[in-house]
Amino acid sequence: VAAAVADGPVPTQVALADSEIHGPADPYTREGEAVIFFRDGHRIRVSPRPPLIGPATTEDLLNQIPAYRKGMDEYTPSGSDVFYLKGYKYEVKVEVFFGSWCPHCRVMVPMLLKSIGEAANPKIQLSFHGVPPPPFGSYEPAREKKIDGVPTFIVYVDGKEIGRFSSFAGDSRVEHELVKILYAYEQSKG
Repeated sequence: VAAAVADGPVPTQVALADSEIHGPADPYTREGEAVIFFRDGHRIRVSPRPPLIGPATTEDLLNQIPAYRKGMDEYTPSGSDVFYLKGYKYEVKVEVFFGSWCPHCRVMVPMLLKSIGEAANPKIQLSFHGVPPPPFGSYEPAREKKIDGVPTFIVYVDGKEIGRFSSFAGDSRVEHELVKILYAYEQSKG
């Protein structure tokens, strides 16, 4: 049966191959967002994964949000932007506020992960903060940083915020938005 499990049409669903579905439908009940049913004398409760809230590592993201790994595997970053990031000389930290429940984050965060991974520049570090569904004010770090949408990428050089972005034109990419901020900073330094 495990081989027949596949991602459903939305991130919180699991689909079985048609060959694995047989027999009469069992009665079920709902308990909040959970579905409870009995199968072969066992009580089975299926519920959405709770949101990832608070500081997280790249490994946390990839382990708890499988769509992120899939997004990374399917994404090809801009070669020129990766080349620029690879040679960036200042210490950079990109603080990412995301929602594990957010469909935009499922697209944009894996793009950043893949781009930074390919650049492999130890001077560029990422940190992540999972926020609860709106309103974000219930998560203190999001309130402190005036986060009003996710994903939000805040870029720091030498501990000072030099820029941030949450969205961008459809013909741009996450890594390009980061490069634009870093390039402007580098030009300001002369």
